Amino acid sequence: MQAQMKDRSEIKVFILYLMHTVGHPLDFCDIHDITVQNGIVSSFDFMDSFPELIESGHIEKIADENGNRNGNDNKYTVTALGRDNLSELENMLLPSTKDAARKNANMFLEMKKQRSDVNFGISPTEDGRYKFWCKYFKDGKETFCLSMIYDKRSDAELLKNNFEKRPDEMSRAFSSILKGAPSDDMIPG
Repeated sequence: MQAQMKDRSEIKVFILYLMHTVGHPLDFCDIHDITVQNGIVSSFDFMDSFPELIESGHIEKIADENGNRNGNDNKYTVTALGRDNLSELENMLLPSTKDAARKNANMFLEMKKQRSDVNFGISPTEDGRYKFWCKYFKDGKETFCLSMIYDKRSDAELLKNNFEKRPDEMSRAFSSILKGAPSDDMIPG
């Protein structure tokens, strides 16, 4: 995985790339989430860069069916200027970063569209240990459940904290491992 981006221009190109690649207007929360979900861009840097893209005319807010551009459900799209600049500057981004970000963005949006959800937590066990558990749901029905038991609560908390940062990435990893597809973590180094 690529290190976190710090260059403001690169971050703006990354935001434009993701929005353009998705291919349809997105609301602010979805744009934020697909941009920061893998830790390549921090939420702080996104919050600084996104308004600048609007002010510079690279992204525009789309009017709703009543012509209103100031509602809570507004969506944003890349403008012709944004597409032109993206085509010139897209090579700033590593191909592997673009590929992974595109796949993760599409998966995130698909999970949201299918009303996928995840619940997780820590529960004490009868023998004094701690169980980290997670359950995935799709259309309100449980599709996957996993639990791991630790002797120390701090170990379970560490797993919970890591899981909380990337539940969608964990879902892909679980699915890949269980289907027999190799992952980077499974390859001896």
